[in-house]
Amino acid sequence: SEIFVSKWLWYSKPLGGDHGSRTFEEKLNEVKESLGKMLIPADVLLRCSRRASNTTSTSTSTWECVEATAMKAKMYNGLAISTDRTKLFAVDTAGKLVRIFRIIGSDDERGSLLSWQGDIRVPHSLDNIDYEDASGDLIAGSIPVGWKALRMKDAPNTLTPGGLLRLSKKPQREGGDSGEVDYEVREDLIMDGTDLSMTSTAIAWGDKVMLGSPYSRGIAICRRATG
Repeated sequence: SEIFVSKWLWYSKPLGGDHGSRTFEEKLNEVKESLGKMLIPADVLLRCSRRASNTTSTSTSTWECVEATAMKAKMYNGLAISTDRTKLFAVDTAGKLVRIFRIIGSDDERGSLLSWQGDIRVPHSLDNIDYEDASGDLIAGSIPVGWKALRMKDAPNTLTPGGLLRLSKKPQREGGDSGEVDYEVREDLIMDGTDLSMTSTAIAWGDKVMLGSPYSRGIAICRRATG
């Protein structure tokens, strides 16, 4: 058994936790560490596998995690895997892109590792991402106004727009020397934040879109845009 995990820590956690009061020095360190991540990408993807171990009396299993690729990102976040489990899609929230990897064949010693296939540039930041089995599209919760989303940590009542971004692969070509992969990027839905402030995840279901947020209670159910 194995899973892929995005590992990121945008800045050091304050002593009082995310919801506690922060000193001026802690706030300054957040800015400095965040700027450093933007200049030098350092976030990694991990492949975690479960190994069985037998003893004289019991049978247990342990998890081991290793870096699945040498390609770093500014902020690896949401992950999705294709239905046939040959591709992994990783959101770089701060880099405003979706990175595509091919899952390389596994064996007992190495497990499944990743080979970079290209990037999909998107107009604004994304959070969680989902692979739609029926169409092969990628669906992600979108964050059109990033500074408002960041402000919600200190001011959770901030109205922050969000929605659903859909990525559909074009059949003409697989990519090029630049590493850009040809996908059509379109907004299925954008909300102003009044009914649901900030979108972390979005799922399409028939003609409807379901949106979730870490700051708003419940979910929003909306009709998809057409045309």
